Amino acid sequence: ICLVREDGKSVLFSAPSVLSARYQYLKKVQLWSAEKTKSRAVSFSTSYVIEFRRSGDRRESGSFFTFGGGWAFAITPDQRVGASGPESLGLFEIDPKTGKSLRGEKKTKTVAVELDISRFSAQVTFPDPQIPHLGLDIDSVKSIVTRPIGNFTRFVDRPIAVFIDYDAAKSQLQVRVQKLSGSDTSRSVPDKKKAKLYLSYAPLRLSDLVNEYSYVGFSTRLPQDEDGYYLLSSWKFSTKWVSLRT
Repeated sequence: ICLVREDGKSVLFSAPSVLSARYQYLKKVQLWSAEKTKSRAVSFSTSYVIEFRRSGDRRESGSFFTFGGGWAFAITPDQRVGASGPESLGLFEIDPKTGKSLRGEKKTKTVAVELDISRFSAQVTFPDPQIPHLGLDIDSVKSIVTRPIGNFTRFVDRPIAVFIDYDAAKSQLQVRVQKLSGSDTSRSVPDKKKAKLYLSYAPLRLSDLVNEYSYVGFSTRLPQDEDGYYLLSSWKFSTKWVSLRT
């Protein structure tokens, strides 16, 4: 499912059938402190380049909305995809009428930034914006806030740089997207200064939403091989402890 390419610079996400997958750090990351004597939390910055590639047949036929199930940078309590199905982004099992997790609040503890390129499933009835869009998810794949990110044909089959910054002191999350140009060998370089700010959300206090020690990385619902594949490269993640106001 997750294959490192020969150049060692990217990871190919591909499967013979539609399924959910995770690509996260093996060890949990501490995101806030439970110490009563100190009120501290982690600010973080992460960036990556993602490509949603359709097969040649799908691209030529113009069958845009039968491709893929979306991608999310996710903070989760575990690495279990379980029986997560259509429109779930591989995060958790969902109620198709509401998009909420079926695992319960105590077991979900998930915050994710989704890039949704999936079609609507016949089983899913909760409202969702036109694809492709960016969304902020908290214990549900019905995003609490969404932003359109452009025409499907200009977003798919090309590298997209994503920059996510969380300021724990301000309880603020910002997401920027940069559409890169060029080929695998000579493409434009990811540059946050050139990326467009699509989402800025506050207040978002992670200590109220996720476990003190959580898994960090990506969750996805992959298309089958004949429809296409995803390609991840240039992933960076860094943290910084900050003091919080009490």
